[in-house]
Amino acid sequence: AAAAAAAAEVKLRVAVYYGTQTGTSERFAREVEVELKRRYGASVRVRTSDLEHVTADTAEDVLTSGDHEPFAIFLQSTYGDGEPTDTSTDFAHWLRDLAEDGRMPDLLEDKLTYSVFGLGNSSYEHFNAAAKLVDKSLHKLGATRLMKIHLGDDDRTLEDDFQGWREALWTAMETKYGIVVGGGGGGGGAAA
Repeated sequence: AAAAAAAAEVKLRVAVYYGTQTGTSERFAREVEVELKRRYGASVRVRTSDLEHVTADTAEDVLTSGDHEPFAIFLQSTYGDGEPTDTSTDFAHWLRDLAEDGRMPDLLEDKLTYSVFGLGNSSYEHFNAAAKLVDKSLHKLGATRLMKIHLGDDDRTLEDDFQGWREALWTAMETKYGIVVGGGGGGGGAAA
């Protein structure tokens, strides 16, 4: 009975995906996960995953199966000359190829809402190219943007960019999904 009551309180299931090379986007993803649980308590269920586990063979099921999370957050780093990180290359290229071939333009329609935070460095020619690729491809496949892509700049104020994006994310989530700080309706909720 307690498990059923806890499941009934969940208003939003969230997946937090990260593509990292040096660990920064993983750290940011973990911060988002902790803050989601702290702010919204039992009204959200959060799963965090390295994009290396979302391969070309599993991506469609992960993003569209009956038990997938309807809201996804992508923290995508750009590496080298505008490439996705080693751990997210398979996913990013699968997503790009599927979006560009045009065979499944509505694959994610009514199935996925998302937000992308890019981690890049503006001193490089292909600033945040991997995050832009993920955002553009998800949109082309019919997914709904919760808010416009945010591009963090490691050459300037990456931490401040991340904090600003997080604050905008909370507001957008609260507006769209009706979740409130403290765990959602009815006076119950998680303490900090």
